[in-house]
Amino acid sequence: MEIFILVVTVFYVALKCLIDMSQIVFINNYKMTNDEINKLELNANDYNEARDYNKSKLFLSLCKLVIEALVIYTFIISNGLLWMNDNIALHNLFIPHEYILLIIFFTLLFAIKLPLSFYSTFYIESKYGFNSMTKKLFLRDSIITYILTTIVIVCSFYVFEVIFYNFNQNWWLIFWLCFLIFNFLLIIIYPNYIAPIFNKFDRISDKKLLENIDELTKKSRFEVDDIFVMDGSKRSKHSNAYFTGLFGKKRIVFFDTLLESLTYDEIKSVLAHEIGHYKMKHIQKSLVISMIISFIYFYIFFQITQNFYLLSSYNLATVNIAVLFIILTPVLLFFINPFLSNLSRMNEYEADNFAKKYSNGQALKSSLLKLYKDNFSLVKSSNLYTFFYHTHPTVYERIINLNKKI
Repeated sequence: MEIFILVVTVFYVALKCLIDMSQIVFINNYKMTNDEINKLELNANDYNEARDYNKSKLFLSLCKLVIEALVIYTFIISNGLLWMNDNIALHNLFIPHEYILLIIFFTLLFAIKLPLSFYSTFYIESKYGFNSMTKKLFLRDSIITYILTTIVIVCSFYVFEVIFYNFNQNWWLIFWLCFLIFNFLLIIIYPNYIAPIFNKFDRISDKKLLENIDELTKKSRFEVDDIFVMDGSKRSKHSNAYFTGLFGKKRIVFFDTLLESLTYDEIKSVLAHEIGHYKMKHIQKSLVISMIISFIYFYIFFQITQNFYLLSSYNLATVNIAVLFIILTPVLLFFINPFLSNLSRMNEYEADNFAKKYSNGQALKSSLLKLYKDNFSLVKSSNLYTFFYHTHPTVYERIINLNKKI
């Protein structure tokens, strides 16, 4: 099993490196067609900035990949956790031994990723005019994120230990059910209790905008309980909108940056797109697919743990499984990215078609163009990069699709 993990990890690192490098080469060599220039209303400066911005993010991605490979090698291949257990004083009267190990491990991961996040925010995002976050706010967000994540990890580990020692060979199935329950609760809890920790949410007071939204919701027969604007601009100038409230009140959230850059008709078209996702049952379908994938993954992970040498130390079995889960999950789930990305792209086309039906198609196109330019998106990407990563069609592809319907 150790050989399997090593082979999968090497393949994962090599493939991710190949994908990022192929994208960098593609960006360097790609020349826009006249049709793309005309439809997207681009100039050379727009294209060059978008190209340089995306290349900067790709080089950072390669750095993250190297660090990820080193973490996997240190803790999985080279027995890093056992070294920590043997060489670090872990005596504490109140916290069990394995909990201290897990907290130290997570803290190390957090400390490793923090400088990369800082660089991304205050160098790359600042360089291209997107960052509006202060270092004080960055520190506050980081501390809160660390505390909340640590609490979730410790509580999850406690539940896992209880299940592991009481359900023998069925622990993976019981823990999977707990995992589902936690995610359903998170969908309910996050909008009301977690998101407000980081951002301020105000109900929209613009009467004309509310009239447009009311007209749309009646036309599409979609009831909205709350419509909020979020102060996303205090962290970034990127624009977005999203929908929450699958099991409770339906809530639409606009970034303030989006409301500032779009007209009333354009905002209405963006909202129609978000409603389209709900009406086409994309959220429900995604939940079902996630349940199936997580079930399969938990079973595969259980089989891996049955033959993993680190579990020979019974007193450290649970913390070793937890560390293995944290490290190995992104690696194994990476290989289903093409399926999920392709499904998401099809959903985007369907939501666009719904928005065209219930709002102004020209306004939807102009909003896509603005968001494309404001976020420095690429005109086109390499086929390999798109296959693995792109959850949305390019703006050019979306406009071509909308033109077919007009």
